[in-house]
Amino acid sequence: MNQHFDPWAALETDIPEKPDDGYLRRRMHLKSSLDVFFALSFPERMPAILLEMSPSFIYEQMEIFDCRGFQFKVLSWDSANGKRILLLLLLADRQFRDVFAIMTEEIRLALDNVSGERIAVLRLTKILHHWREFFYRYSDSPLTKEEQQGLFGELWFFKNELLSRLTTQIAISAWTGPDGAHQDFQTASVAIEVKTSRMLPPETVTIANILQLDYTSLPALLLYHLSLDPRQDGEYGLVDMIQDLRLSLGKDHSACVTEFNIRLFRTGYRDADALKYSTTRFKIRHSDIYRVGPGFPCLRERDLPLGVGNVSYSIAIAACFDHKITDDEFETLLNRGHHE
Repeated sequence: MNQHFDPWAALETDIPEKPDDGYLRRRMHLKSSLDVFFALSFPERMPAILLEMSPSFIYEQMEIFDCRGFQFKVLSWDSANGKRILLLLLLADRQFRDVFAIMTEEIRLALDNVSGERIAVLRLTKILHHWREFFYRYSDSPLTKEEQQGLFGELWFFKNELLSRLTTQIAISAWTGPDGAHQDFQTASVAIEVKTSRMLPPETVTIANILQLDYTSLPALLLYHLSLDPRQDGEYGLVDMIQDLRLSLGKDHSACVTEFNIRLFRTGYRDADALKYSTTRFKIRHSDIYRVGPGFPCLRERDLPLGVGNVSYSIAIAACFDHKITDDEFETLLNRGHHE
């Protein structure tokens, strides 16, 4: 994460000697005319975001998004300019302040150019849905060794296969796995599932659900396989990879780093756990890309007998060799939707 982004730090230096109960706030600078504020609650001194809006039926119908990480409330009061609606997003647990900062940046970017309050509410609701799902899935434990390896594989593919072939913004937007998509990456022309394996033969990869390699309704589906040798003295590390990507993305635009961090945090990665991942290092053995289609060793939803569900299975990489594609073929598939 951008380690320096903490909009509440300035508010904490402005706290009155005897603050009243309520909220100390500072306007969020947006291109739109919305009234949005960074805020600190009192007496708890918890970070918050406040949105002041005009009365409308839409607020009464809004879902309450309380979860372990944040609280969301819809309040109303009579101001000098008449009745106003206050949308309050409040940090619920101090251990998630870094996550709340990323949420805030996503909200700021989403509201920066909106043309009206209704659109603002819809965008806010969508963001809160995503982060509520994150907190439902989130464990206080750091990522497992398998999860670290899987994340490394996705980031390796993102850095070495996508960023050199797509614009930065399109490449970041293509990373859809953290938002619950069936494949890790999706563009207009192709979906890509990334799998890693360790060097012990025979190399196999686990397919987590029946739709992961179901190519039936996709324009094209690829399986990217990265073969790894986990070693403490390995050339490549998970934390190093993340730091390098942040530096590289920041050269294009700070918003790119924010978009990357949003997706990264939704995988369950947090900078607070970085020291625990410092020994997660790898030697790269090889990588290959396979076209998933007729004859590929996979299952499709329509192949399952009635009553069978919740399916996961393994495939041997050796059985995929006839479906391997070249770098040029991959680039053609990847860019097809951007030139039509």
